[in-house]
Amino acid sequence: MAKTKKVQVYQRDGETDEQALARTFIDPALTAALLMIRFPPGGFDLEIGATATAINMAVAQVKAGDLSDVEAMLVSQSKALQAMFIWLAKKATEQTNLTAYQSFMQMALKAQSNSRSTLQTLLDLKFPRTTAFVKQQNIANGPQQVNNGTQTGAAENHTQETETEQSKLLEDTRHERKALDFGAAATTGGTDKELATVGKVHRAKDKSRKAKSL
Repeated sequence: MAKTKKVQVYQRDGETDEQALARTFIDPALTAALLMIRFPPGGFDLEIGATATAINMAVAQVKAGDLSDVEAMLVSQSKALQAMFIWLAKKATEQTNLTAYQSFMQMALKAQSNSRSTLQTLLDLKFPRTTAFVKQQNIANGPQQVNNGTQTGAAENHTQETETEQSKLLEDTRHERKALDFGAAATTGGTDKELATVGKVHRAKDKSRKAKSL
């Protein structure tokens, strides 16, 4: 004979019957208890009120900072899932049909993956991961343009400036060469004129000497 499942509803001041009933049945502990009595562990009949009370006690324990019950639950779940993996994998090896073999093997691997995920959750709970945030700081003694993203524009500007400086330097070098060539030509011309004048003077002196000797 099935037991009658009773839920006590406590009505607060100012609440209607419908409001008190709705508040009671959205309580997390009660909804979990309703599900647990549909899947009773070991086939035992659970009383919904006692089950909801036990769940509320576990919730209060976690709120107080005691996670020992949660850690025990995660370890137990990982062990249960590991047992399912072993049973399903063994069942797969007994199959002679390929489709049945693949179905059992897929369920076995899924149980194994869930067991690993449960253990990972336990590790994250015991040893929380720390995240370090590093703030980038750009320091320059003088005016400086810093592009933290794409540096193509800066590189192109630097290349254009370098080409402009090289063109100016080449142009100045050409002007200096022209000036040197012009100065050399002028100096040579003046020297030739002096040499020519000196030659005339020497010739005149030579003629006078010849005339005297004659």
